[in-house]
Amino acid sequence: GGCSVEDVQQVLTRLEARRKFLTKELDTVSGLMAKLAGANMSEDRSAVAQVIDAAINIFTSSVDDYPAVGLAPWTMEKPKKKK
Repeated sequence: GGCSVEDVQQVLTRLEARRKFLTKELDTVSGLMAKLAGANMSEDRSAVAQVIDAAINIFTSSVDDYPAVGLAPWTMEKPKKKK
């Protein structure tokens, strides 16, 4: 039993693509947090509004620029125990 070398490599490739995407998203969120903290300390409230708008764009479904990695034949959920 077990998985073939090719299957494991495919999972590793997909996980690497996902890691790269999440790293980019984390960098974006971290940058927005820094900008928001800086803007919040200034008297210019329009700068705060601009950062908030940018943050909202990250978390809305209207922006769909996620990489096309295809359907995964696996999930990250634990397998259910058979009775």
